[in-house]
Amino acid sequence: MSNSKLPRGLRNNNPGNIEKSNSSWRGKVPHDQNTDGRFEQFQDFEGIPAMTWGVRALTKLGWTYLKQRPDHTIQTFFEKYAPVVENNTNAYANFVAKKVGAKSSDSLAPIYNDLVKQYLFILAIIQHENGQAFDNEEVSKGVELGNR
Repeated sequence: MSNSKLPRGLRNNNPGNIEKSNSSWRGKVPHDQNTDGRFEQFQDFEGIPAMTWGVRALTKLGWTYLKQRPDHTIQTFFEKYAPVVENNTNAYANFVAKKVGAKSSDSLAPIYNDLVKQYLFILAIIQHENGQAFDNEEVSKGVELGNR
């Protein structure tokens, strides 16, 4: 919410660029205080850094998608997460699949149930959304909290 030279997802502490919704994400900036017209923003909360909450939300969103549709493939996940109306969904799915050592037609469940692959999946989304990946304690903690 500072430094306009950073990618939008990093400025918002929302590295997955999760769109604003009625979800009550922990650490979420209330909509009446959110300065981004489209995407959620996260703030430090309960002594945990804002970026951690953004990564947690991204991780939880993956679990939500799997609960809604346990047969999600990597491809169908990205068709929902990053619709073709504004994304090259095939390229996105293939990029992430390659990062986790899979094909876009592979089932998402075994990847999401393997913490190492799940972490790589989240890092790949962060890299794709922001043009850069960062592997740090905030990301690790966010993934950990997203699995609780």
